[in-house]
Amino acid sequence: MEQLQQIHETLSRIEDFNLGAWESLRKDNLVYLMAHSTTSIQTAHAFVATHASRNDPVWADKIALADRDSRLAVNTFISTGDGYWLRPYSLAAISQSGDPTSYDRGWMPHIPDRAERLPLNQVWDYRWAQPVLLYAIIARLIVLKSFGAQSPEEYALNCQEISSYAEYLRP
Repeated sequence: MEQLQQIHETLSRIEDFNLGAWESLRKDNLVYLMAHSTTSIQTAHAFVATHASRNDPVWADKIALADRDSRLAVNTFISTGDGYWLRPYSLAAISQSGDPTSYDRGWMPHIPDRAERLPLNQVWDYRWAQPVLLYAIIARLIVLKSFGAQSPEEYALNCQEISSYAEYLRP
């Protein structure tokens, strides 16, 4: 029995280590994407505040980078499949106040509608990615509005892009 207990403790430590490594990497990635969005917002605000021209060579480079970075942040979430929307299946990841499977004190027995476990022992979970996606979309909208469309064709492309974000968020 002692050996089984030791095996259980070792497996629990491995699971905790894997979850901790995933959490650390995911936080780093999300912070990096938020930094791209924030930098794009700062560039857009500075551009508007200076009343500069889009054709100014100094601003043309900054605008190009802000445009790319803000689009990259949004596309990371909506164009890369499920990557940012999955997390390892783990009770520790969803229970910070005790055992969620307990009938008396837990929530899992009372809310049966949960994401299914996928083949690689992952589950879909919006809680990490959705707030950063919404921030990235807002940053992208600020960039598009601040730099303005130069032609009817560019305006139409911006509208199409914004519509794709709305469609992605629609349930």
